[in-house]
Amino acid sequence: MPVSRAASLPNVLTDTTVSLYANLRALDKRHQEFMEYAEGVLGHSEDTRRNYKGTYDNFRKYLSSYPPTEFSHRVFDLEGWTAWNRKRGLAPVTLNTYWRQLRPFFQDLEKRDGIQNPYQFMKPPSLPSSLPKARSMEECKHILAAAENFDWPTTYERWRATGIIGTLLYAGLRRREVLRLQFNDVDLNANTIRINKGKGRAGGKDRVVAIAPELRDILSRYIIEHRRRGFAGPGLFSSMDTGQGISLATFRRIIEKIRRASGIKFSVHSLRHSFITMLLSNGVPIHVARDLAGHSSIVTTAGYLRVFDEDKQKQVRKLSFR
Repeated sequence: MPVSRAASLPNVLTDTTVSLYANLRALDKRHQEFMEYAEGVLGHSEDTRRNYKGTYDNFRKYLSSYPPTEFSHRVFDLEGWTAWNRKRGLAPVTLNTYWRQLRPFFQDLEKRDGIQNPYQFMKPPSLPSSLPKARSMEECKHILAAAENFDWPTTYERWRATGIIGTLLYAGLRRREVLRLQFNDVDLNANTIRINKGKGRAGGKDRVVAIAPELRDILSRYIIEHRRRGFAGPGLFSSMDTGQGISLATFRRIIEKIRRASGIKFSVHSLRHSFITMLLSNGVPIHVARDLAGHSSIVTTAGYLRVFDEDKQKQVRKLSFR
């Protein structure tokens, strides 16, 4: 087995750091302190903290796979951790995601405990060069039709599912943002949806998304059914059982039924990709698309500047030198 560079970095391991992180119990306690700091001081969202926890659990399994005598060196062995996950068959995107989600913890160790951060010496796992996974226009139409035409038990469930898919496609919301939507966030008179505390630092950034005419029709039908049910909860997409906002598990069940009905193996995030890509391909200025998508940087939005294969072929057919 090749030796990781982490064990040979001269300034990473000191007597102080070895004593601070002598075993998993001590590291667990330190990570719990970091989680409390991320919530109370940094204001990181519940989803972000959940990701931190999941990544740390994976890192902890890696550390547990070696004898306790190796702990003080393995705790800084990021390359060894990546190799261990790669051997277990994790995808490059997952490896890169894990790498980034553990980094804030080590930054906190560096800031408050004075360790020399091993992230300074190593590069993240590489990502495959690929285009954003947007669905084609025809696929989007098919997914939306599948949501509306599926054999739902009730009319309410039909328009709830259609409303969820419509909000993902026409407004580009993230899953977490859909689940957090409140009735007061949707203004059909002004044709706007307000997203409170979306993705971003310090608890997330707010933004306002315009409601497209077709989405307005979908949401209007859903709201009529919602009122007929007499649900009193503030959540926009309500549970049949409780009248409160649907849970993540219910959301996933709805998406899975639509996925099977459509025959398209789409992800929720691919619908957001489709929204952004369609904005750009229809000539929406990139800075406007950035704001509608809730991106912090226009560089992120620029990554969606792709054209579907059928559009490329259409443009090539226009070429003429005669």
